[in-house]
Amino acid sequence: MILKLVEKDMESWPFKIVEGPERSQLLYEGIDFSIKISRAKFEELNSSYFEKCIELVEKCLFDGEIEKMNVDEVVVVGGSTRIPKVQRLVEEFFDGKTICKSMNGDEAVAFGAAILAAKLSGNNDNVVWDTVLQDVTPLSLGIEVDNDH
Repeated sequence: MILKLVEKDMESWPFKIVEGPERSQLLYEGIDFSIKISRAKFEELNSSYFEKCIELVEKCLFDGEIEKMNVDEVVVVGGSTRIPKVQRLVEEFFDGKTICKSMNGDEAVAFGAAILAAKLSGNNDNVVWDTVLQDVTPLSLGIEVDNDH
């Protein structure tokens, strides 16, 4: 989600990011450059995006009709959730509940998809049918790129 927001804001930047097979380059007027910033500066520059992440968590709970006090475990998914600031904000939002790190969030999504596929294929296994799947993002999410693709 943060990547999508950054990409949208970058449309007004005078910079251009060029993807290469070995690295990404940040170009300004055709000049390749890199810059080192501290974690504090990174967090400052991205604070509005971090706030939007928490707003999305609130919306997911609202749309799923779930109170945050009824959440047993917090599993985060996606690249941006590996940012320490995002992890801290999520834990603060859930009143200090520690993010579950005993499983990979991306693998949890794949597991959920496998359970859904088993249900849709007519699998009669009780373990499959006893597993409850809660869809909290009922909309398709994506990133628009060049030429609306």
